[in-house]
Amino acid sequence: MARIDIKPMPEEIGVIPGLYVQGDAKKAVAAINEALESRQIRKEGFRNAATQAVLNEAPHAFPTPADGLDPRALATNLAAALPKGVLVTCGAGHFFSWPAIYMALPEGAEIQFSYQFGAVGQGLPLAVGTGVGNPGRPHVVIEGDGSMMFNLQELQTICRYNIQMVLIVWNDGGYGAEVHKLAVKGFDPALAQWDSPDFVAIAKAFGGDGVTLSRVSDLGAAVQAGLTKGGLYLIDARVSPTTASDPYAKVHQGIENRAPLLRPVA
Repeated sequence: MARIDIKPMPEEIGVIPGLYVQGDAKKAVAAINEALESRQIRKEGFRNAATQAVLNEAPHAFPTPADGLDPRALATNLAAALPKGVLVTCGAGHFFSWPAIYMALPEGAEIQFSYQFGAVGQGLPLAVGTGVGNPGRPHVVIEGDGSMMFNLQELQTICRYNIQMVLIVWNDGGYGAEVHKLAVKGFDPALAQWDSPDFVAIAKAFGGDGVTLSRVSDLGAAVQAGLTKGGLYLIDARVSPTTASDPYAKVHQGIENRAPLLRPVA
């Protein structure tokens, strides 16, 4: 592996990439292609039958949870609801694996994750700055319920300055990461759970609006209503608290990761 950069080689370079080439990236790649062609070097790469078999494989059918909205279906439906050019800000926590794995972005979209230092509670403050820095651009924010309660006062900031924000609370009634870890280690997961507050009522109290999601299929209409209305529009999505994300199921429960390939929205 080699790094190609127009800047001079730094005094120190890590094990990866290991090699360093100073030069214009486009010209350097063209020169590499020319050298490979002159030597008639051909490699199959990933264009083979095994890769095609993976692409053709039907997605794994996960059981539908009975204790809340299906987080996989929620992320998939959100992908279909996002407009072109949307800006998405996503908080950090157990929940952020769902949009990262199951939410394909439309054309021209951008997404930012607030995972700095692995700390929860950053999503909403970061989203305020992101929204103010991108005026006129549709903005959808995803935050966990536990993280929300770190900075609920920012809802007033959003309303005071009339910042457009469709805020989806990925609500599993607790600190999901701790809930799943406690359960597999034999501790009581209720130590990290609570009866969820009425986030829509809180949003309205600050001057915004919103809706508690009854069905995953209603998410598209709710997102559109929020984008049309403007200002703060909070969608309380009460997802299954017992459904572990694919990475958590693999790392903490030893279950094979069967997450499907993320494909563009049709």
